[in-house]
Amino acid sequence: MPADTGADQIRDELAAATARVAEVEQQLLRQTVASRFSLPTELAERLQGTDQESITADAKVLAAVLHTPRGLGKGGLNPAERPFDAKALVQSYRRGVNGGL
Repeated sequence: MPADTGADQIRDELAAATARVAEVEQQLLRQTVASRFSLPTELAERLQGTDQESITADAKVLAAVLHTPRGLGKGGLNPAERPFDAKALVQSYRRGVNGGL
């Protein structure tokens, strides 16, 4: 019976090695796809999918979100606006209150 135990051990080791190779291949594929879409390395592991097509599709969506230019938003500076002129504001106020004096 010891021969069967040795064969079982070899099968278990082979299965573990095969699983590890598959895991490493998935990591490499995610990193390669992430690099192709200029995604940060930290996000490579977050890509979803089991094959290249599904991982690539997920990377496209993520890249579109990350690489979309954001506007300045409400309350931000607008480069087209003139700078605030406090003196002009005071003069305008005085003209309105004093009747133009």
